[in-house]
Amino acid sequence: MFKRIPLELFFKIFARLPVKSLLQSRRVCKSWNALISSPSFVSAHLDWNARKSAGGYGGYLLISTSNAECLSLFCAQTYVKCLDFELPRDLISFGFSVFSSCSDLVCISDATFDNCTYLWNPSIRKMKRPQMPHLLHAIRYHYTRCIREAEVYSLRLDSWRRIRSSVPPVSHNAYFQDRSACLNGVVYWIVEDFSPRCYSILSFDLRSESFQTMTLPERLVIFMYSRNLSLFHLRQNVNDRYCNIWVLGRDTWKMIRTIILPRSGEIAWPLGITTKDEVHLAAGKENWHSRELVLYDPKSQQVKDTGIELSFYGLSRYIEVYNESLVLLD
Repeated sequence: MFKRIPLELFFKIFARLPVKSLLQSRRVCKSWNALISSPSFVSAHLDWNARKSAGGYGGYLLISTSNAECLSLFCAQTYVKCLDFELPRDLISFGFSVFSSCSDLVCISDATFDNCTYLWNPSIRKMKRPQMPHLLHAIRYHYTRCIREAEVYSLRLDSWRRIRSSVPPVSHNAYFQDRSACLNGVVYWIVEDFSPRCYSILSFDLRSESFQTMTLPERLVIFMYSRNLSLFHLRQNVNDRYCNIWVLGRDTWKMIRTIILPRSGEIAWPLGITTKDEVHLAAGKENWHSRELVLYDPKSQQVKDTGIELSFYGLSRYIEVYNESLVLLD
């Protein structure tokens, strides 16, 4: 019966299945295994899950919780925990940072970037440790914050390649915020400079392998909203704390709405927006000895507790929408 069904139809059907079902289907026959493992199918499956998540169906939240030894995956609709992933000991020992990455792989590195970096796919419970880049080895012995060169890692070749484009000048007083975003093959970072105090976005196009920068207003949080690169611009006046939401269009930023934040002094900062236009906020509790994730509805001005306790330190701002992916599947 299977032979009568065109392979193209299997492709469309399988692209809509969850990763667990696809992993089981690989064992049925060699042709199914080859189809599911092909780069074109992996890409199509990732795109389908991203569109489904943007429409309010499916999707997960990857969160750094109060458990410092793991990252956790929660259902984006119910906030029920789906997975605790215990991190490698070398990351825990040195402290670590979590970065968004393309194809819903999660990049995790030690805090100094000197010892280890991992690529992790929560969907298939697989982690890969790439070899260290050449430039990083050189920088260890000749350290400078004004880095002018960059390397790109190829997952297929498992190797680093130095690119021709130079990195735009970065001040000695500036640093890259840990949180980043990737959209349509372009990676974005917020750069904060302390002297003078200013913010900018540094972007890197993976196709043209070129960098660009743009100046931004202060107090920003970068996130993805409905498959668009977006920013929270935090503001405050005498009576209220609020944020403007900006969305990147065709090379221009457009402010789409303003949200008045809860007046409670326990609310720290916004982390992202759900498909129902509710806002994820970090909130302090017990005299700020811990932080929790709450859900805020700007229309009703109601705050709901999700029951998720966040990391208190630097990773307390880390919460990302995650979609199932087959990348790293052999």
